[in-house]
Amino acid sequence: MTKDESLEKKSVERNDSDKKAVSDSGPDPSAPITRKGVLTPLLPGRSEIAQLELIVDLLGTPSEAIWPEFNSLPALQNFTLKQQPYNNLKQRFPWLSAAGLRLLNFLFMYDPKKRATAEECLQSSYFKEAPLPCDPKLMPTFPQHRNMKKATIQKENREQEPTITDQTNNLPAISDLLGSLVKKRRVE
Repeated sequence: MTKDESLEKKSVERNDSDKKAVSDSGPDPSAPITRKGVLTPLLPGRSEIAQLELIVDLLGTPSEAIWPEFNSLPALQNFTLKQQPYNNLKQRFPWLSAAGLRLLNFLFMYDPKKRATAEECLQSSYFKEAPLPCDPKLMPTFPQHRNMKKATIQKENREQEPTITDQTNNLPAISDLLGSLVKKRRVE
């Protein structure tokens, strides 16, 4: 049984209340990419050839016009890519704005010399349109697990240590101790 078949079987076995609970808890994890985020790989090829076919289906067939060194790639001597003249990013991501599609096209350029760098991506107008990111000061913070365990251990150690207070003011003077010792010996 393949992974897809087992997912299909699990979804059929769910009753209505399970489906409601899943839908109330967020996007369906068996769905492809959704507006909420990436839930499965964008191009889930099982082999290099399958991966290339998925890339061509999404971005169109590369050519010398868009990637000058394309025909000189040694791997292309062994096989021919199917002809798919259209870029399908807009159909795959219909909810993305024009700026978002430009950014994806910039990231997915076949020619590595023309592909976007991280700095160039951050300058994209996509990151300046609504909804804007919130101020980092307003972002929730979460304790780090490695620090929480250490803090808990330190707190427990402090609680277990006996407290030593300065009682030197309450102690009798050495002469008083010697005097009582001498008196004790005389009595015996």
